[in-house]
Amino acid sequence: MIGGFVLLGLYLFTRFISIRSLPPFNDEFIYVQWAQEGFFDPALRLVSLQDGKQPLYIWLTSLMMNVIPSPLAAGRIVSVLSGVLTMGGIGVLSYQLYKSQIVSWVSALLYILFPHALLLDRFALYDSLLAALFLWNIIIMHMLLTAPSLGTALVLALTLGAALLVKSSAWFLFIILPLEALILTRLLRRKAHVLALLTVSILVALLYQSVQHLSPAAQYIAEKNTTFIYTWDEFRRLPILTHISQQLRLCTSWITSYLPIPLLLVAGSMWLTDRKHYRAHLLLTLSFMIPFIVVVFVGKTVYPRHLFFFSVPLLILAGSGVVRLWQTTSSFWFRLSVAFLCILPVAFTSFGILFDYKNATLPSIDRFQYIEGWPAGWGMKDIARFVEEHATKGKITILTEGIYGSMPTTAMRLYFRNYPQVHIRPIDDVTLTVPCEIDWSEGVYVILNKSQDIPTTWEAEEMVAVQKGNANSYVRLLKLKKPKTICGN
Repeated sequence: MIGGFVLLGLYLFTRFISIRSLPPFNDEFIYVQWAQEGFFDPALRLVSLQDGKQPLYIWLTSLMMNVIPSPLAAGRIVSVLSGVLTMGGIGVLSYQLYKSQIVSWVSALLYILFPHALLLDRFALYDSLLAALFLWNIIIMHMLLTAPSLGTALVLALTLGAALLVKSSAWFLFIILPLEALILTRLLRRKAHVLALLTVSILVALLYQSVQHLSPAAQYIAEKNTTFIYTWDEFRRLPILTHISQQLRLCTSWITSYLPIPLLLVAGSMWLTDRKHYRAHLLLTLSFMIPFIVVVFVGKTVYPRHLFFFSVPLLILAGSGVVRLWQTTSSFWFRLSVAFLCILPVAFTSFGILFDYKNATLPSIDRFQYIEGWPAGWGMKDIARFVEEHATKGKITILTEGIYGSMPTTAMRLYFRNYPQVHIRPIDDVTLTVPCEIDWSEGVYVILNKSQDIPTTWEAEEMVAVQKGNANSYVRLLKLKKPKTICGN
């Protein structure tokens, strides 16, 4: 019990430290704006479906806004709490499979230190919630195998339906859960009984998640999925071997960026050093390998965060491997070397994320998205404070670069929803054309995020400029002067 509270305290410390100074990510603004819209207007609680995104994370963020009014903070707290569920789930599942409290403690500690979790548990994104539900579905399935009952099957239906309401990636559970039943159940008669109960769970789960079909926009989920995975027709036209080799190399590099190779080798060593628990090893390995192989084969637009939920089972395998090596080796120096090689790279990356974020050793695509590129939200709070201060003096117009999904547009609408004196006007992020009908008697400002060059036709004064990480990239707030000619006049 004391150990659990210590781990919980350590987890909360690592997740809350510097969370307010963590620059927002573009998608965070989109998700929490949906939550804000649903919070103020019940008719918009399925608004995320218009972009092909399932609604559960948005609903939870809206509920959290009853306690924490700031939408961004509410969304991030939902992710932090989801991480608590994931850490607890790691402890429970590792004990179910290995019957060892030490393995549970070590595996949970690895999750706390896991750099990818440290990053995603502090962002208002779907991924932490998906990882938690992915793990707890496997746990409840194990409970169903241990003591088959209709009650447990209905609980599994709830968690499975909830996972389907988070992301389409939860459909992998329709493969993993039946495999879990076949792997961990030895008696043929019990397998038939459990599979019958699992069928009930799946049917009820499908009914449960069908709530999103109350909106006609639910059809966009399938369309959105084609953004991230190839359709069969697209896949047939690919240079298959080139595509697979590139995806395999890329995804493997992302996995090893967050889970160092020594730790993965320790996880793999369990197949050689502990044959007693080969069924547990097989379940954890397949829980990782099945989604990984699918992503490698049919992934179209893939980011490291998409690999997060199925990387979590590897932490249990790694935790059991660390404990196994520690218990079966008497050499102090060998133990110390294993601990050093496994923990040091993880701790180094995690330390950078917490205390030196601009220089954190993340994969290049994550550095672009979260730190240095246009999706990184450095400066949005500074601009919001400037606008809020000047809005007290009268009406102002803010031209925001980009229409739908643009960070400046979404952020300003989020911050100034209840400020009627702040007029937000999106402009095309390619042409940067200033609308003709602007009231120039008000103060007119423009936010540039993607564009690093100020158009030569503008007469503008730079009011705020914030660098993105250490890159030569800035977000700027400019005050525009009225041009001499407007729209040809």
